[in-house]
Amino acid sequence: LRNVNGRQVLMLKMKALIEGVKARYMAYYHSGPHGTIQVITYTSENLAAEAEDMMQEFLNGLVLAQ
Repeated sequence: LRNVNGRQVLMLKMKALIEGVKARYMAYYHSGPHGTIQVITYTSENLAAEAEDMMQEFLNGLVLAQ
């Protein structure tokens, strides 16, 4: 679990092989009384090292209205 802009979110990192292409996913999930949100980012394995910081920065920009 992580705290992002005052909200608790579940972070999930995955590696996958999709039709022969290695991929990496990073996602945030949040659920509350008004519903559930999932935000998923992904890239190919060969770009993961340079993209991971950008993916996390994007996810950390999540702001949920009250």
